[in-house]
Amino acid sequence: MDGNVAFVQVRENEVYLQGTAYLKPYYEGMGLKAPTSDAMSEGEKLSLEGLSALDPDYLFLGYFNYSDKTLPAATDQWENSEVWKKLKAVSNNHVYSINGELALGYGPIGNNYGVKAILDSLQK
Repeated sequence: MDGNVAFVQVRENEVYLQGTAYLKPYYEGMGLKAPTSDAMSEGEKLSLEGLSALDPDYLFLGYFNYSDKTLPAATDQWENSEVWKKLKAVSNNHVYSINGELALGYGPIGNNYGVKAILDSLQK
């Protein structure tokens, strides 16, 4: 895969960048490249402007409302903004939704789900 990849955890009112130290199975295990940023190692709470500064080539949104879309997600408001629409991942149709409760956890079941979800998304 050419380009860099960012993973964000999307909750009801907050979005968190998931750092490379936290997601070693994806970055190291799958050989994915992270955007260049001091925040990428440990991750941090993320605003739309912060995501725009990262401007990843590929963006995985780990939704915590993945199994119940009637619940709100912090990114719902972002998707109509011009800042969102100008992101490289958005303009190139490289934004993927995954179950954040599973894929962004620590356990082997979540990691297995995440690897499969990432591979499946990138093959579409």
